Amino acid sequence: MKNLIKFTILACLPLIASAASLSEVESGAKSDLDNALVRFGELQAKIKDEKIPLSKQLNDLKSELREKRREAERAQRFKDNSTVDLNSLQDRVSKRQEQLDYVANLVADFGERFGRDISLAEHQLYGDQIDVFNAAANSVDEEDELGKAKRLLAQAFILETSISRFKDLIGSQTIKGEAVVGGEVLSGTFLLVGPTAYFAGESVEQAGIALRGQTLPDVISMRQELNEKVLMTINNGSGMLPMDPTLGSALALASQEETVWEHIQKGGIWIYPILFFAFLATVTALFKVVEIYSVKMPKPGALHDVLKALNEGDRAKAMEFAKAVDGPARAMLVDAVEHSDESKELVEEVMYERMLEVQ
Repeated sequence: MKNLIKFTILACLPLIASAASLSEVESGAKSDLDNALVRFGELQAKIKDEKIPLSKQLNDLKSELREKRREAERAQRFKDNSTVDLNSLQDRVSKRQEQLDYVANLVADFGERFGRDISLAEHQLYGDQIDVFNAAANSVDEEDELGKAKRLLAQAFILETSISRFKDLIGSQTIKGEAVVGGEVLSGTFLLVGPTAYFAGESVEQAGIALRGQTLPDVISMRQELNEKVLMTINNGSGMLPMDPTLGSALALASQEETVWEHIQKGGIWIYPILFFAFLATVTALFKVVEIYSVKMPKPGALHDVLKALNEGDRAKAMEFAKAVDGPARAMLVDAVEHSDESKELVEEVMYERMLEVQ
């Protein structure tokens, strides 16, 4: 019995020790919990103390963020507007450049036509301006974007020159210069009235209308009384002038008119054999025309009469009709009657040979 009690006591000792450890653990956990609660309370108090400043700071940061976003949006809009304005400005510059190029080309073309269309007499007056105009066109680099603008500024004076020339032509203008009169170069005075240029030398024979020549104006002389009017008008400063509505074209054609004999003489010695063979060919052609039209054609009923007589068996009467036919067809019909009693193939052969001879 004693042993049993001892054994029981020994078996319960671990349980008693475990109970004591659990009590200590519970006590330690409670102490830790209390400490944690204390720290939690302190942390809550600290958070509570720091929450208001942090909230205020957060609100300030949010306000600053909104302001920055508004500034970014304004900057983006300004950038977009700047891009649109730049593109619009580039388009306007491009259009202005196109207009400038167009005007520069017009002025260049006008200057070229001005130098080409004025009379040779006026070349002696405006030659220096035309040279300056051409020099400006050759001195400017077309590859440069401002090349045409520079050329326009350098060539714009030709417009004023043209306007001044137009005003002078309305009231007439006189120019000293040289012209070709009768194959000789003579000095004299040009009178420009609109598109017509007159020239007068020392005498009536040296007066007339000045036309465009190779290097100097050619003077076309008119009738004596008309040349006198030109000379008197140029010398006196007033008078009556003959007007040519064709601007000298009719006078130029009239000056080139020539007789048939003058035209033949331009051919030299070779014109005579050419004329001889032309005459011979003409006579031959006329002879052949007469010969062809003199060929007599048979009457419409001649062949019918010949065939009718042959069908009736009267060869003599058929031969009489055949010999009465006019023209080259007579021989064909005579041969046909002579061989009418032969085979068809023989008659066709004879007729074919005779037809070749007739042709």
